[in-house]
Amino acid sequence: YSDEYLRRAVQQSLSETAHTWYIQTQQEQLFNSWRQFKQLCIRRFRTSEKIESSRGRSYSLWQSDNELTADYFELLKSLKSEIEPQTSTVYIKRKFLQKLRKHIRDKMSLGFTSSLSDFVQKAIEIESSIIQQKN
Repeated sequence: YSDEYLRRAVQQSLSETAHTWYIQTQQEQLFNSWRQFKQLCIRRFRTSEKIESSRGRSYSLWQSDNELTADYFELLKSLKSEIEPQTSTVYIKRKFLQKLRKHIRDKMSLGFTSSLSDFVQKAIEIESSIIQQKN
């Protein structure tokens, strides 16, 4: 994709604060390329305080009794990418499995060689089956 396309596309996904910052930096012509924008954005929004906060939340994160597996996975993935954007899928799968509710974790039969999406989908299917059995 071209720099122009990426810069236009990213505007659609920014939070209100980030979008305001984007407009201001664009008006001040602080970046001319996608690469420059990424560097500015990381410096502005990926602070050591935010990383430490995410790390703390990650350590104490467990899937709660009423939390859907898909929601739990999205939160875990979000925290891990905040801490280390290049987190390996094997690491995410391991942490996901480790912190799933026990009755789901015990029924997981897929190994770490499965794709991340298959791994998560299997946990969601197990969760659905457990919910159906309760009803």
